[in-house]
Amino acid sequence: MGRHDWGAMAEILPIMIATGLKNTLILAFASTVLGIFLGLVLAVMGISRTLWLRLPARLYTDIFRGLPGCFVAFSHSGAALGLIAGELLAEEMALGVRHPLFEDFRPERFALPA
Repeated sequence: MGRHDWGAMAEILPIMIATGLKNTLILAFASTVLGIFLGLVLAVMGISRTLWLRLPARLYTDIFRGLPGCFVAFSHSGAALGLIAGELLAEEMALGVRHPLFEDFRPERFALPA
């Protein structure tokens, strides 16, 4: 059995947590910004009358729609979440298809029960 330096671990743990939290917040913010920007661009491209704009947007959303979200989220970096959000937002804005992943974030959740 090895000996552990509990004092050194207790000293470094707050630094590790602070660094991890900072990096997580940076990735979450960057993914959100990327997702919103990509979603807006793809939505505008998807409703364009020009085929060379509409086709890449539809192809992108069809490919990401076919991949399970859990696979993409767990097999790639945090930036992949921005790509998934971009695809889902583009689909909602351009086609009006409501995705169930966004149900917890819709304004209707604040409505009083009838």
